[in-house]
Amino acid sequence: MPDHTPDSRHDHLSARLDALEASIVDLRSRLDRLRRQLGDEVHTRRLVIAEADGFARVVLSGDATFGSITVRARSVGSGTVAVDVFAADARGGDPAHVGVALIDAGDVVAAVDALAGRPAVVWTQAQPPGPQPPESR
Repeated sequence: MPDHTPDSRHDHLSARLDALEASIVDLRSRLDRLRRQLGDEVHTRRLVIAEADGFARVVLSGDATFGSITVRARSVGSGTVAVDVFAADARGGDPAHVGVALIDAGDVVAAVDALAGRPAVVWTQAQPPGPQPPESR
């Protein structure tokens, strides 16, 4: 004579334990696969390293034709200064290019731009951004 009747509480508990065990095996498999992936490299289109208050300190981004790394610092007040390192594929007749831009309050104030097959261009802003006083003669 069996120890229990079919559909007893023991059968339900046993089925639930079997399902739990299968779920744990699946979870371990997924976790192992994730560990292998992260151990080699991370694939994403954008990565933001933010401060506790949400300030985006470092932003790495890329798409099909362009990639950049931007590092920001807070200015006195509400502005920021930043450096942007970028690379763009050749497109629409324009050559591929790489560069570094210095940014103050959203305005590029200096840059080095190297276009494929051309001399590098170094540019600095001659005047501060915003309205300029009229020139005197």
